Amino acid sequence: MTVTCQLCGAEVADLANVCTRCTHALRRDLEDVPGLDHELDIALSKQTSLGGGGPTRIEMPANFDAEARGRALKALLASWCTLIADQRGLPQPLDGLAPLSRWLLEHLEWLRHHPAGPDAVTEIRDAVRAVRHVIDRPVPRIYAGQCTVCGTALYAKQGAEFAYCQTCVDAEGEHLHHDVEASKQAMLATLQVSMMAPPEAAFTLSILIRPIKPDLIRTWAARGKLTPAGVDDKGRNLYRLTDIATLMRHKVAHATTR
Repeated sequence: MTVTCQLCGAEVADLANVCTRCTHALRRDLEDVPGLDHELDIALSKQTSLGGGGPTRIEMPANFDAEARGRALKALLASWCTLIADQRGLPQPLDGLAPLSRWLLEHLEWLRHHPAGPDAVTEIRDAVRAVRHVIDRPVPRIYAGQCTVCGTALYAKQGAEFAYCQTCVDAEGEHLHHDVEASKQAMLATLQVSMMAPPEAAFTLSILIRPIKPDLIRTWAARGKLTPAGVDDKGRNLYRLTDIATLMRHKVAHATTR
């Protein structure tokens, strides 16, 4: 006796509600979740302020869309983990996107036979797709600091020489413009003494110097090229931006002399 997959209509020989092909698609998405968790860290590192309080504080744009979609994905994964744990008499997994997704991977075969299996595949894949969208969405403009007059966040096209304040105008009625490179250097000088975890450091330095991934910072730390300067409230090692920036410059210098 054969039945058909409730998602794609393919024949299923083992009487499951979801075929192996649709289950494999869900498996790939769940395997991607830990990596997406790191990317969400980068998106969420667009904090409201960097560099401490006082006149040197730098306002950064916050990515509330990424936060909402990441939170929705975690809540959804947790709900399916609860269903499985309750019905199978198992302990709940640890909280967090990575542990939840890894735990679900261990129970996909059971889930594809469950009557709610098709809903699980559809809901989880849609939620993962929503997170990918907010992470991969192209950003047409770059953050270029704050207006020195009113403090409004400035944005400019990639490679543009000037960023224009949308609030302040000069005597001739033109929007005030600010030198993008000078603004970046000012932000970098302010943040040189700051300590950040790899996701936040990567986001900040990608704006101010050039793109860098958190994994490269972690690799430098693992190889002893970076020494932790502190620990945050999540237990993550913090590194001085000035140390990371120095390694970035050395990497470029080494590449150009080869």
